[in-house]
Amino acid sequence: MSQLYFLQFFAPDIIASFLGTIQPYKTDFFDVFKRVSKTIKGPIHLGTKIERINRGRQPSIQYRDAKGRYSNTQLCSDFIIAFPPTSKALKESGLVLSTAERSLFAPVGVNGYFSSAVRMDKLGDNLTVSQALPNPLEPFKPEGQPVYLTPLHPESDIVNVYSADDPAHPSATRVKGHLLRDLSKINKNLNNAHAQGTKVAASDIRAFSGQIDYFPHVGPKALADGWYKKFNALQGTDHTYFTSGLNSFELVEYTIRAARDLVKQHF
Repeated sequence: MSQLYFLQFFAPDIIASFLGTIQPYKTDFFDVFKRVSKTIKGPIHLGTKIERINRGRQPSIQYRDAKGRYSNTQLCSDFIIAFPPTSKALKESGLVLSTAERSLFAPVGVNGYFSSAVRMDKLGDNLTVSQALPNPLEPFKPEGQPVYLTPLHPESDIVNVYSADDPAHPSATRVKGHLLRDLSKINKNLNNAHAQGTKVAASDIRAFSGQIDYFPHVGPKALADGWYKKFNALQGTDHTYFTSGLNSFELVEYTIRAARDLVKQHF
């Protein structure tokens, strides 16, 4: 059944992009954020640290901006938590969890996922590179290696690189080491079989994200124990709603669909 659940999310264009028969659609999410911001009527607070979320009789958020010496308070009708609800992330958000929430979100895990921007030689036109699997029916073992890279802009020598590491013991040092070693092997025009690779230096790593809370999920036992039934029943308790890739599947399209479904059901 788990295989059937997984397959329902693979539309024809997604399957074809994985097979390499069509080029996947690429977008600059900064442009997406700018377009979406124009549809929001209220203020958007950037560079803000939330200190506390109060879910009492009058819900409110206590926050401080990057330059502010004093805390500000914003009154709210409801809270929508739009990030993967791991115990660590929820605690850092200023949210004081109830006993039911602590129990529910304790088994939520994420993949050991890192992203980087690396300066490389021109790999070739319209190319994406992914890790080869010895057995396509078996997942690779995440050991800090880069698993997918793609240049977003043809005029730029900066390549977006995504790496996977052991989620139980993620290590930025290990991931950076793999970036230097593994990318040096393919730092060349991949359309030319005789091209010589160029060593990637530490200075070529132009940006490094650290670990990202990617692909939130729960294990088989939690699923068998009715985790999603409990999760859906909790929505709206204490004016709080949760939406992320965990609601459906960690693909942009289905995360958006799940968020829209949440709005239709509760607002």
